[in-house]
Amino acid sequence: MSRRGGGRGSSLRRGGGGGGAPAYNPADFGTLYHWRRGDDVTLNGSDVSSWNDKSGNGRHAIQGTAALQPAFTASALNGLPGITFVASAGEFFTDSIMSALTAAERFIVLRLTADPPVAGTGLWRQSLLAAAPVIPFTDGIIYDDFGTTVRKTCGNPTPSMATACLYNPRTAAGAWACDINGANLFTTATNTVGFSTGAATLGTNGSGNFLDGILVEDIMFSAVLTAPNRLALSNILRARYGVP
Repeated sequence: MSRRGGGRGSSLRRGGGGGGAPAYNPADFGTLYHWRRGDDVTLNGSDVSSWNDKSGNGRHAIQGTAALQPAFTASALNGLPGITFVASAGEFFTDSIMSALTAAERFIVLRLTADPPVAGTGLWRQSLLAAAPVIPFTDGIIYDDFGTTVRKTCGNPTPSMATACLYNPRTAAGAWACDINGANLFTTATNTVGFSTGAATLGTNGSGNFLDGILVEDIMFSAVLTAPNRLALSNILRARYGVP
């Protein structure tokens, strides 16, 4: 599938909250690793060659091959911009290497085309585990490898991921958990932190599964947040994008 447009290398950057949403800065809640939002992208025609890191750390999500670039969508969720991935086109980004991290937490706002998906959803690849993550698989269950040496079987979330959804995994020594829409889905006290020593990905798990849906915001911290800060940021993102 191809969606080529006119012009190359243009940038889209908008300040403030956008669409009437209040302004905010994730750095107020913890040490930012990266912050990507749908209003800060580099365009190749109508497609996205770089999802830019607003934190100033330079950790952009990049796709240099035009045929594999997802499309920019001006009104993706709640009237705000995002990026649309088509699984059949094999679209994805190369993400930053995270192997130096000893703990991390991520907030990603998305909407899948279908839940359960026809094929396992390759949201990302964060480790070098033999068992690749699928978020979710065709059974509706989330199997995630975010910053861990053993893939976690997290269960089937009650909220449909085919509606606006906030997914929030976190990893630390002896602790791994993930939330959906601000509510805990899975927690374990058995965990060893481990990230890929090679290129990570966003939009594919590197094992033949791709994302079919929309991403609008991706925030990652280099430590696990406090419970009050997690709740506060979750509430901001849910209100901004109309997440239940």
